Amino acid sequence: MAESADKLSAKQKAAILVRVLEEDVATRIIDLLNEEERETLIREIVKLRAHKPEMVETVMYQYLHELNERELVISSPDKQYIRRLFRNMSEDEMEKMLEDLPYNRENPFEFLNELADLNPLLTVLNEESPQTIAIIASHIKPQLASRLIEKLPENKMIETVMRVAKLEQIDADLINQIGDVLKAKMNTMSFGSTNKTDGLKTIVNILNNVSRGVERTLFDRLDHVDQELSEKIKENMFVFEDLLRLDDLALRRVLEDIKDNLLIAKALKVAKEEIKEKLFTCMSSSRRDMIIEELDTLGPLKMTDAEKAQQAITSAVKRLEKEGKIVIQRGEEDVLI
Repeated sequence: MAESADKLSAKQKAAILVRVLEEDVATRIIDLLNEEERETLIREIVKLRAHKPEMVETVMYQYLHELNERELVISSPDKQYIRRLFRNMSEDEMEKMLEDLPYNRENPFEFLNELADLNPLLTVLNEESPQTIAIIASHIKPQLASRLIEKLPENKMIETVMRVAKLEQIDADLINQIGDVLKAKMNTMSFGSTNKTDGLKTIVNILNNVSRGVERTLFDRLDHVDQELSEKIKENMFVFEDLLRLDDLALRRVLEDIKDNLLIAKALKVAKEEIKEKLFTCMSSSRRDMIIEELDTLGPLKMTDAEKAQQAITSAVKRLEKEGKIVIQRGEEDVLI
């Protein structure tokens, strides 16, 4: 009867591998083992019987296959190594570089960050629960996660947002398992012990990148489903209505940064009167007259165009805040975006 490599234990396969190596190479490997591992290996080598060449070849093939599967992980830079290597860089430069690392060996979903077409991913996730999608969304870039959430059915979208916001600790084995299954499914189509996640921070980063229309829909629904969570998320992000929260100095700085009067006119076309008044009081009379003229001649405007203009303004606010040129205040605290 032919031998089967599947019937061999991992210890027996290790003994076969060591046995076929050159002695000096085998010695160096054994030196890396702890005492218990050495004793186990010695016992297996002593018990080793003759195996047919086909069996030995199969064991070696399995080893090389597994080595190839792990090659990317083995060769990937980890963040601590990068920090030591580039220790003379400023903290800001370091963080930016770490964000742009092509592969993060601690993140099994990193391969998704290179996706240009989301359709294969959406197809794979069609039958997945909001909890699974939330785990995936919290481990990919916010810009990609926002695109993913935007394309979900409305009910699943709301549920996913809630679950991302409430994520705290996730078992690393579960994350890796989901990542492996997802990667396997994607491939067939085309192409410490726990992992702590700041769910609130993650969902704020994601929602800061969704369209104005999706943002409005989300909060309208979330206000009814979980008012407390909705308010908590709003307190940590910046939406167009929050222009009212900016002091006059900050708002003037924002208006100086935005040179396009037509853009402002489009944003104000569907804005509340109090927002219009706030902006008009923070600009020169001549510019106010030009924007009012733009508004008067604008004519009918698609809601999506108005919302894009509003999002462009909020993006400018968030960029200026990040550059330290303005401060956004909410309640008693400064909110960093």
